[in-house]
Amino acid sequence: LINPAHMITDFKPLSVLKDAEAHPLYRYIRNRMVTAYISLNGRLGVQIYQMAKQAGLGVPEDVSIVSFDDPTSIVEEFSIFTHVKQFERDMGYRAASKLLDILRDQGEMKSYSKVLIEPELVIRQTSGTVPKT
Repeated sequence: LINPAHMITDFKPLSVLKDAEAHPLYRYIRNRMVTAYISLNGRLGVQIYQMAKQAGLGVPEDVSIVSFDDPTSIVEEFSIFTHVKQFERDMGYRAASKLLDILRDQGEMKSYSKVLIEPELVIRQTSGTVPKT
């Protein structure tokens, strides 16, 4: 189970990496508080990766990182990230198609439907086994 005390929320992302050492997340990483991070988006996953490197930690040898989104869209060099693929393009296409159907029917929604698009875990080089202490 995830210890709620290890959930980090309500902090501002870094604008420049040189400010990392003053960031609360950096202190968490440097002090090896946990062995893995799950970020809510690719950009935060990249920042965690950069902070871990700056703190002298190996990814995934010392810490694993998994993000909800593929950070490759930010920078190609981050195609190494383990991530949850959410098929955003397909989601957008289906939502737009549904909206167009409603507009064609003059704003009347004839039926409700639930669409489930299964996410996919893409395992790459930022995740590994639990480090030995």
